[in-house]
Amino acid sequence: MVESKLRLIRLMTNKNVLDILQRLQNGPARFTDLAEACPSVRLRSLRLADLTKNGLIQKKAIGVNENLQVVYQITEKGKKLAEEVKKLL
Repeated sequence: MVESKLRLIRLMTNKNVLDILQRLQNGPARFTDLAEACPSVRLRSLRLADLTKNGLIQKKAIGVNENLQVVYQITEKGKKLAEEVKKLL
């Protein structure tokens, strides 16, 4: 339990994580829509994977066949954690 909390604290202090969570609080976004929150494609990919792995965001496919799009959206866990971190800043 303590270990998982420490992992989340480390994740939240990583560059661009709060910016990504803040952007996703406005609604779902595609990978390219998150470029302003995290300009580096490689870093954005890593951050999104970490946030997904820790249950703070989820990756969702919407649409059908050729109109299929992948979007990221913040989870309730992610919203709560982002709000708590904002209070500290």
